[in-house]
Formats: sequence, structure tokens, C-alpha cells
Amino acid sequence: MELRIMDPAVGADEYETWRVQSCYTGTGQAQGCSGWLSLVDAEDHYPWLLSATNAFHLGPSGVGMDVLLVDQNDRMIDYVSVGGFEDQRPGDCAPSFDDHHPLTNSHFIARLPDGTGEWSTQGPGGSGESTPGDTNDGEPPFPGPHHIRLIHGDTGLTCASEPVLVRACADASCATLHSGSVTVALGTSPEGGVWAPNPVPVNGETTVHLRYIAGGVVTLLAEATSPAATNPTQCGNSGDETSCQMVFADVGVLLDGIGDDGFPKSDVPGQIAGKPSDTGYNAATQRVRVVRTDDETGACVAGLQDTLLTAQFSYLVPVATDGLADNTLSIQAATTATLTSSGAPESVNLEFGSDGSAPFSFQSMDAGRYALRVDLDIPVFDESDDPTGDVIPSHDTSNAFVVRPLAVYVEADGNPAAEDHEGPVFERAGVEFGLEFRSLRWQPGLDNDLDGRWDACVSPGPGLADPGGYARVPAWDIGEPGPVLVQPSGGSNPGLDYQAGVEFGAGAAQTSATASFGEVGIIRFETDAGFHGEAVDVCSSSIGRFTPDHFDVTLVDTPSFAPACDGTFTYMSQWFEYDTMPEVHISARNADGQVTRNYDGDWWRLPDIDPLYEHAGDPDPLPDDIVLTEDATHDAIDCSAGGCEGEVTVGFGGQFTYDRDGDPVNPINGAVRVSFDVEDGDGIAYAGNPFEFSVDFEDGNDEQRWGRLEMQNAHGPELLPRTVPMVTTYFLDGTFRLNTEDNCTLVNAGDVDLDIQLSGGTTSADVFNTPASAGRLDIELSAPGAGNTGYVDVTPDISTSNGADLPWLEFDWDNDGTPRGPEARATFGVYGGNERHIYIRELP
Repeated sequence: MELRIMDPAVGADEYETWRVQSCYTGTGQAQGCSGWLSLVDAEDHYPWLLSATNAFHLGPSGVGMDVLLVDQNDRMIDYVSVGGFEDQRPGDCAPSFDDHHPLTNSHFIARLPDGTGEWSTQGPGGSGESTPGDTNDGEPPFPGPHHIRLIHGDTGLTCASEPVLVRACADASCATLHSGSVTVALGTSPEGGVWAPNPVPVNGETTVHLRYIAGGVVTLLAEATSPAATNPTQCGNSGDETSCQMVFADVGVLLDGIGDDGFPKSDVPGQIAGKPSDTGYNAATQRVRVVRTDDETGACVAGLQDTLLTAQFSYLVPVATDGLADNTLSIQAATTATLTSSGAPESVNLEFGSDGSAPFSFQSMDAGRYALRVDLDIPVFDESDDPTGDVIPSHDTSNAFVVRPLAVYVEADGNPAAEDHEGPVFERAGVEFGLEFRSLRWQPGLDNDLDGRWDACVSPGPGLADPGGYARVPAWDIGEPGPVLVQPSGGSNPGLDYQAGVEFGAGAAQTSATASFGEVGIIRFETDAGFHGEAVDVCSSSIGRFTPDHFDVTLVDTPSFAPACDGTFTYMSQWFEYDTMPEVHISARNADGQVTRNYDGDWWRLPDIDPLYEHAGDPDPLPDDIVLTEDATHDAIDCSAGGCEGEVTVGFGGQFTYDRDGDPVNPINGAVRVSFDVEDGDGIAYAGNPFEFSVDFEDGNDEQRWGRLEMQNAHGPELLPRTVPMVTTYFLDGTFRLNTEDNCTLVNAGDVDLDIQLSGGTTSADVFNTPASAGRLDIELSAPGAGNTGYVDVTPDISTSNGADLPWLEFDWDNDGTPRGPEARATFGVYGGNERHIYIRELP
């Protein structure tokens, strides 16, 4: 599929966010779609874009296709249905243009001339060669201007050229200029007018010059040749606003914009509001010349000398929307006058010298596009150079010149103008704040290098102050000026998100806007805006400091504990660890939820977290003398060296235990709640502080048991090995029970101490089950041999210091407050008696 961008103002940054999809039916095929094709992947042969997809065939009858083009928010930009097929027609958006095309053998369909007209077939499928990514046969041009408009004076002299402003208008009122380049051919009727240049390329508007030496009434002609205008040429002048006629005479007055450049008439150069025209940037002395056309050379020669005459000066607004009808413009000549209304003349005395010219200058207090007009009654002299009393009324109008503001100063409401990362806070990223845009007048001392720019605005410092003195402007849309990122150096600058574009109302010297900046740092305006073809600096002091709006905190995984004893349970006072370690992601974000990547290095102000670990199981609260103890760790937060870019992941580790002390209790269900606050040095915080999560045991095996190691005495002959019972038990409902789920307790033979009290021989210990099996470990003593009788005291050392390290199985067997391991006695060759007998004796 080939698409053509019909509006040259649409750039790649916009159309590369669009997507297109075609759905179809075809011969021998079921209905289907090409799939969404992003224009960022299209072959760019601007204005042609080629989106490749699998080919499909449109059958001869009853079948068709449709194509839908949408923007990044899936809003319809364009739609066409071919052959009555409407699979993708937007249900909530009815196009205001024709969106149907009959099924024909065509390879190029266009809506002409401006994207809203009727569909037309540009060529049959069999015409010409396939030209993907290039122009097809019958290529339509870019849409042309609505019309061409000529802005001119109503009089001229045969000895000089007259300026004419050529405008390519995008609408009937010419409030908007055409955005593309237009070639305009110029002419006159009668013929004989000489234009410079001709033809002329017009990008919005440009000034040309016309000389007509024949004299008399002439009609100005203009035609847009490429692309063509859709409506006839229009004109405007200082007299009849719609007339395209001018009158050229041999005698008259000239208003010369640069009086000392050697030409009888030059354009008035662009000026700056508040600046005298003969001072500083574009300084020039203007002159009023009374001239006549030399009969032999055709040049302008002086028409009078060394006299004082009174002229009428006025200013005009050639295009009503381009200037202010109540501007204040002063004229300085032999006398001065202040003009306060467009077209309203004031008298000024002009002193003409030997060259037939009278110098003057002017000062416009407000900005806009203006023209100067001078009206003068030229006295008639007889052959003796005596005045006859007759006069020749004459006038001349200058070119339309631009008076621009010196600069636009921007001030953010409440801005503390921080200079670095330690400066005061201005606003949170993504939160709207107010901006004031002020159009500045020229003042002495602001442009010392005479380049037409406010010196301090060229390279503004952090504390740039408003110099005051404001110039009113006509309606002026300066768009959405973007700031530079001052700090951090090399950081991300998303620009400003304006609530609406910045527009000065007609006659305003300042305007307000609301915008937000979606990053951390300090910004400053160091840009410019176009004002009738002139660049106007837009500058400010440093604006900031911007901070994140908030922190987002999320638990990345589902953490769990591993039961310490073979994955089934944990003894109280036995350390348990994570099976899946928690990971928490902390990110600094703006008000729109985007990560603020500049929050890093010196700009990172979030300290390390201080987690609190609490019991979260059952019962809650814990029984007396049971305490959750933690030896926990986490990854320290330290982004001072950079590399975090607004986000960090914190991993947790360590070990935990439900420490027991005092009397035995029934099993409890263990779980740990972890909580901590996320708040930085500026008070930017996680909205749900404290952030918390709970960690349970895997597979629900969360039981914490009050356990102990138990032993029993053993008796038997010295000829056989002796088994001393040793088991793990846990407390439940008032008694200790065999812990049949214990398959983890480990006691080695080396941990068993023997106090051997035998008449002879010896014995050694071995542990039957290590680790335990269903709670049983049992110790086997080897047989000491015949006649080697006596006893052996068996004591397993389960202490932490040098034993089996099983403190959770120790018990206060002596009621002396000191828990220890159990002990038992094994007797060899001595009858141990019945344990159920309290007293026994032999009867005679």
C-alpha cells in the first residue's frame, strides 16, 4: 500500500506514530486483514510512504476492500471503502467526506484537490510500470493556495520601482498563509511592467518590486503556476482595498526607507518596537523626496530644493490582522508628530535640501506590520522659478515593514530560579504551572552590540530578570516554545506539555499559558518564535528545580519462606530463610506516571530504606515469650554515582526465627510482614506509605513448633548392643508428642558424650538415624563383652558452641532456668527393674 502525505506541514515525527490496515475479500479467499502496519516501518519516499504486506487479489465482482488510517490513539485520520466493503468503518466517527469508491481496475485512488473532495481514479491498473515508493501515473500535486493576494500602494513614479507584497493565502480571509512553496508569475495590463524577480517563489509571502515607465493606470496581474491556486488573485492597497490598479506619474513624492543608500527609493528596513529607526539595529535615516522623471535618462531627479514644506504623515496597517490600528508611532523631522490611529494623518514640517530630499525618522512603540504614507502638495514654479500658487497633490506609501518585539521574556509563576540540584524546589514533574509571556520593547542598553537582540537573552543566565517595558502585538500565535535542559547535563528533555498553544491576543503585550515539565532538573527558555518572518528571541531565567511527582513501589515477585525442617515445618528458635527472595521496584515518576530518568546521581535524593519486620501469622499477637527475631538484609539504595535513571530494584535477604522463652506453647502459623516508608529529601513520597508486603511459607507449611530432644534409659545384657531411644517431640495441647514429620534433625556420633562406668571393657556410640526419620534418631551402644557390667551415661551435645547446634531442641530439664540437651543411662548386665515399680523386695 502506498500513502501520500498531502499536507507538507505534517512531518515524520507525527506520521510515524500512525498505523494503517487494509481488510478485504478476494477471489477464492475468505475475508481477512493485512494486520496493522506502522508507518514508522514504511519506506520513506516523502511525500510517498510504502507499507509492504502480503499481496491479495481483488476479484471481479461482489468483492472489495477498505483501508483505515489511525493515529497513535487509534483515532481515525482517513478511511476509504472500495466496492462497498466496510469491515473497518468506524462506528463512532462519521467522516464528513466521501469515503466510498467503486470497484474498478485502478492502481491509484485520490481524493482531490485537498483531501476532502470526490474520489477519482488516477489511472487503470494496467497503465505504466509498477512504481512502488515513487510517483504513479497521474500524480496529483500538493494542494495549492486558496488564492494569491497582492498588497501594494495606489500610486508610483515612472522613475522608481514600487514594492508589492505577494502573499499565498490558505483561506479566503488570508488569515493563514499557505505552508508550501508556490511559484507565482507576475504581469501588468497594459504590458510593460517590469517585476523583480519574476516569476517569484513564495513561501507564505515575499516582497517584489514593480517599475512601470510608461505611466498612467496599470493593473497588476499574478498567477500561481505551481501549484495552481483554487481561486482568482485578489489585491489590497491603501485606497480601494480590492483594486489591483496603480497610477504611475512623472512627478511626485517618494518615501525612501534608506535615505543614504544611493537609490531614490528603498524599502523601510524592519524595526524593533520602541527603537528609533535611526538608532542601533537596522539604523537608517528615512527621506521624503520630491522628484520628477528626467526626460533623457528616465532617472529620478530632484523636483525642488532648499525649501520647507508641510506634509501629512500617517501609518497604515496593510493587512488588518497584522498590525494594530491604535499603535503609537512618532515622526521626527523638522517638527514632530505622534500618530495614534491608523490612517489618521498628522502634520509634520519637512526641510528639503539641495538634493530635493527631507530627512525624517520614526519610532513605533508597538509591534506589527505597518506602512508609512506621506501626502504632500508639491508647489508649481514658473520658468523664473517663482511659485505659481498651483500645487500637485501627491502621496507615496512605503513597503509593508515589520516592527517586531525585541524579545519575549518568559516568567514561571512562583519560580525560585534554582541554580543546581541543591536549589529550592519549584514544581513536581508533570504538574501544571503558570507561564507569563511578555513582549519586550527596545530600551537603551539592552542591545549594546546592535544586532537587534537583547544581549542578556542571547545567552541567558540563571537569574535573568525582566527588564520591563512591553510592546503590544497583533494577534500572535507563537506555538509551544520548548525549553532547553540546563541541568542535569546530558539528561532527558521531554519538552513542555502545554494545555494550549501560546497566543497573544490582538493589542496584548503579555499572555499566560499553562504547561508541565515531565522530568527532573532545571530548564530555561533559549529559543525563538517567528513574527511575520522575523525571529524573536524567547528567553527566561532558569526555571526549577523540578522533582519527581511521586514514587511507585511494586513487589516484583511473590516471595516465600522455606520451612527449616525438610520443607514441612520449623521449630521455634530455628532460623528459616527465603525460598524466593523479595524484590521491590522503586521508581520516581512524574504526574503522568512516567519514570523521571533525570532522577539520578546528584539529583537522586531518596535515602536507603529502613524496613520493619513484624509477625503477620496466626495468632496475632504472639503468645507471651514468643518473639519474631530477624537477621535481615537488603540491597542498599545508593544512586549517587549514577546509573539508576529514576528507578532501582531492592533485593531482600537474611534469616528469621520465632524465638522462644518460657513455658511451651502450641504451634503457631508463621508469616512476616515487611514495611518501610519511601520518601526523599524533598518530601516526595510513595502515596501508600508505608509500603508493605507479607511473606508466607511455601506450600502453606508455616507451622512453628515448640520442640525438644528426648531420650529414655535402656537396660540389657553386656553381650548385646544397647539401643538408647532418642526422639524429637513438640508441644501440643499440654503434652509433648513424637514429631513424626521431623526428617531433618541431625545429630552425629561425635556429638554424643559417653560417661562409661563399666567393670571392664568399653563401648562406643552410633546414631541410628541421622538425620531423623519420622522423629526418631536413637543411639546404639556397642556391647562391652562378657563380664563387663555397669552403666554408661549418654548425653548428646546439641549446644551451639561445640555441639550439634540444635538450641531449638534444648529444654530446662532441671527447672534451673538453663535449657540443655537430654541425657539417659544405659545399663549392661545389671537388671534395671521395671520402670513402673516404685519399690520392690524379695519375699522369703
